[in-house]
Amino acid sequence: MEDVPAASAPFRPISLRIKNRSGEAVDTVRSMESVTVEFEYQLDAPVTGLRVGMYLSTIRGEYVFTSFDTDAPELFEKFDSRKSGRYISRAEIPADIFNEGRYTIGVNASSFGVRRYFMDENAIAFNVDITGAPGMHWAEPRVGPVRPRLNWAIEKIGD
Repeated sequence: MEDVPAASAPFRPISLRIKNRSGEAVDTVRSMESVTVEFEYQLDAPVTGLRVGMYLSTIRGEYVFTSFDTDAPELFEKFDSRKSGRYISRAEIPADIFNEGRYTIGVNASSFGVRRYFMDENAIAFNVDITGAPGMHWAEPRVGPVRPRLNWAIEKIGD
């Protein structure tokens, strides 16, 4: 991550990676497999209330979802104050979420309601391969950015 503004201090982004389930950094993921997003950064001084987040969007700029590393209450409490040092905030996106296409991830580091340290709205892009995804036996394309494998049931209730 180059050209980091001085105003980002003490937050210093190092890298953003998309990893497949084998742990390899990739630019194409399979929709049938989980994917991990890793944001590595350095804190040159302690920061209180830091939250590191990602904004997943379609290539057309439509938001799919937003998530922060302190969304879980236990992580919010444990990392409310982060000492100086090197960190990786890592999120696993489960299998069977993405539809075919190209997506971007924007990243943000901020103290809620206090200060935004760093923002890159198009930090990394990746493609999705839908080979083997739900409904591939139907010829028509599926609309929408997500292609979840839902747990359907079919029940015959009469003649």
